[in-house]
Amino acid sequence: MTTEPGWWKSVLGEYPTGVTLITSLDDDGEPVAMIVGTFSAVSENPPLFGFMPNNDSSTFPSIAKRGRFVANVLGSAHEDLCRAFARKTPDRFTQGEWVTTESGIPRLADAVAWFDGSISETHVAGDHTIVVATVNDFGVGNANVGLPLLFLRGGYGSFTVPSLEFDVDDFGRQLRLADLAREPLRAFADEVSSEIALNALSKDRVVLLHVLNLRAENFVGLRPVGTSFPFAAPVAPSFAAWASDETVKTWIEGARHLAGAVDRPALSALLDATRRRGFAISRGEAVSEDFPRILMDPESKLTDLAKVWEVIARENAGEQSDELPDDVSSLQVPVFDENGHAVFVIALLHMDADLKKFGPDAFVQRLLDLSKTLTAAIGGHMPGDLDLIAR
Repeated sequence: MTTEPGWWKSVLGEYPTGVTLITSLDDDGEPVAMIVGTFSAVSENPPLFGFMPNNDSSTFPSIAKRGRFVANVLGSAHEDLCRAFARKTPDRFTQGEWVTTESGIPRLADAVAWFDGSISETHVAGDHTIVVATVNDFGVGNANVGLPLLFLRGGYGSFTVPSLEFDVDDFGRQLRLADLAREPLRAFADEVSSEIALNALSKDRVVLLHVLNLRAENFVGLRPVGTSFPFAAPVAPSFAAWASDETVKTWIEGARHLAGAVDRPALSALLDATRRRGFAISRGEAVSEDFPRILMDPESKLTDLAKVWEVIARENAGEQSDELPDDVSSLQVPVFDENGHAVFVIALLHMDADLKKFGPDAFVQRLLDLSKTLTAAIGGHMPGDLDLIAR
C-alpha cells in the first residue's frame, strides 16, 4: 500500500460529498458553526443522524458541550456562504437568511434540508469523532438555493437531474395540441359552471396552460396561466395512471422529496382506481381551497406546499371507491395523445352546482365524453379499456 503524502485525500477526492453547515451556541450563547462533508443518516427507526468532526476542531467542543445543534444542508447557491464559514470570516453569520429555533440555535431558512438534533453518543475513530444524534425536528427550505452543494476534487459544484431538463420541443408540441383542444373545451365550459384548468406535464412539473370559469374573487390581480407545481403523489394521478414506469417513478419520488415517506400500496390503489373509473377523484378542502391559494401566492414557500401536500395525502387515503364521495372537491379527466398517454388533464373545481344540475352519474358521463372528444380533437387515441368506458 502506498504511503505517499496526500494520496489518501486525493483518492477520496474522487468521491463527491454533500456540504452541511452545523450550527449551535457556545457557553455565552453566541452562535458557532462548522462546515462538514460527513453528514449522514444513521437510522430510520429510531431516526438518527450524524457527522464526523476532526478531533482538532476548535468549534466542535462548544457544540459537544451544548449538546444540541442544527445540520443545515447547503444548496448550490450557498457556495460563498460556505467559503465564509470555512474561513471563519467575522461577518459570516450576516450572510444568508436565518431563523432561530425554539432552543435559540440559528438555522438557515433557505437550507435544502435541515435537521435539529441532540447528541446521543460519540465515538473517537482515528483522527475524527463519530457523532450520533437523535432527531428533534427536521424540514426543507424554500427551494431558492438550487440542488445540494457538492465537494469534489477540491472544488464546489452541484449536479443535474435528467428529469429536470426542460424539453422545449416537447413543450411546444403540447402547446400546439392544447390549441387544438381549446374550442371543444370552451364549448364544454359554456355548459357548466365548474372552474376548469387545462394542465400539462413537463418532466417533473405540472403546468397550467388554460383556465375557464374562474371565480374572480379567487384570483384578483393574478394570472394563473403558466403557474406550475411539483408532479408529486398523490396529486395529479391521471398523468401517472396511463404513463411509463419512469413517469410513475418520478411521481412517487416527487412525493418523497416534498413530503417525506410515501405509502406505495395506497398510491398503487389510487392509480388502479383512476384507470378503472377513467378519471381521478380528490376529496377535501385542501385540494379545492388551500392548494390553489398557496399556488397563486407569490410569497408562498416550499414548506407551505409540503404542509398542504401532507393534508391532501391524509384526506385522500383509504379505500378508493368508484362512486363520487360526498366531499368530492376535484375531478381530473385525462386527454390522451397518439401513444395512449395522458398528455393533458382537465381539472374541475367547485362543481356543486353542476353535480346538482346534471346529477353525479350524468356529470361523470359528460366528463368521459369530454375526454373522448378532446382526445379525438388532438389526434390521440384512448386506451382500450377506457375507450369502452367512455362509450
